[in-house]
Amino acid sequence: MELQFRRFEFEAVVSLALAMIHADGDVDFKETMVLQMQLDRFGIGVDQYQSLVVAAKNMDKLRALSIITNLGYTEKKYITALLGVLMAADGKIDDSEMKMWTFTSLVCDLPQMSIDEAFEIIKEV
Repeated sequence: MELQFRRFEFEAVVSLALAMIHADGDVDFKETMVLQMQLDRFGIGVDQYQSLVVAAKNMDKLRALSIITNLGYTEKKYITALLGVLMAADGKIDDSEMKMWTFTSLVCDLPQMSIDEAFEIIKEV
């Protein structure tokens, strides 16, 4: 899977990822590790991770949704998978996480997929 993200697009992705991590009110170490490992695949190491998280936290959620909406299909497919994997990383899927995944997918015109498909897609990256 060939993915292209600019810095502000990564900020939007991380903004949504952090919202998913916090959706159930319980931030699990596994969720934050999944996000960090995914960013590492794009060459964003621990030193850059913190500045990206700060920028993502400061990004307006409507702006993040707008940025994601305007990405290409391949990037949207990856984001859908990432959110699904983050949702399931702690071993349980809370109703609030599922609602967020559904809402984000609808608003940003993300492709639909199952959790199993999300894990398969993430393995391909």
